[in-house]
Amino acid sequence: MRRTSSPTVPAAVLLAASLALSACAGARPPPVEVLSFLEVQADGASFRVVYGPADVKEARQVARALGRAAPRAQRFARLSSPVTLTVHPGHDALERAVDRPGFAWLLAWARARTVDLQSPRTWGRVKNVVWSTALPSWGNATPVPMGD
Repeated sequence: MRRTSSPTVPAAVLLAASLALSACAGARPPPVEVLSFLEVQADGASFRVVYGPADVKEARQVARALGRAAPRAQRFARLSSPVTLTVHPGHDALERAVDRPGFAWLLAWARARTVDLQSPRTWGRVKNVVWSTALPSWGNATPVPMGD
């Protein structure tokens, strides 16, 4: 009878594998930001404003604005389901949350029952502005970006 032996693994491969595994074991996950929320009732509609520790003042600002905006938002139909507004600490975080990289003008993104919002503390007349032009008079239209 012929005797077979198990294949041998070169020592260099074992060493490389153990180093790779030990590097993974020592890696720490990114810190988790503790989020808080405010419950807001306005004009019969329910809102939840979710925010991080850097945006306490801004979350209160958003909550106050909801009180003024809810009646206008419900002119044509009542908001029958609660709406969650998430205040993101900056533009990069907003782009990641809504999966829309490269939109320098983006300050908010709305879906069915959620609104992702860049923190108002990061807004400004020149921040996130790609271009601007003077208008001949007051208007209420939304510009549509085309091309580059």
